[in-house]
Amino acid sequence: MSSTSEPSFQKILTGRHAIHDFDPTVKIDRQELTQMITEATLAPSALNVQPWRIVVIDSPAMKLRSSPSCQTMCTKTRLPRH
Repeated sequence: MSSTSEPSFQKILTGRHAIHDFDPTVKIDRQELTQMITEATLAPSALNVQPWRIVVIDSPAMKLRSSPSCQTMCTKTRLPRH
């Protein structure tokens, strides 16, 4: 999110809307990803237990070795709305 015309990650988090379309060709810089994860873990949760478990899988081979539920998430570019 280096462009000044793009909203900051923090503004996206506080905007309270979901994004369901993902571009699998977009690559995120490791430093930027680390910052996003750090900020995401600050999100409120029920009873403030913050049960976040974040796993970053950037290897196609590891995506295939992951659990079936992770494989489904890794292969879809459009997630179902709940």
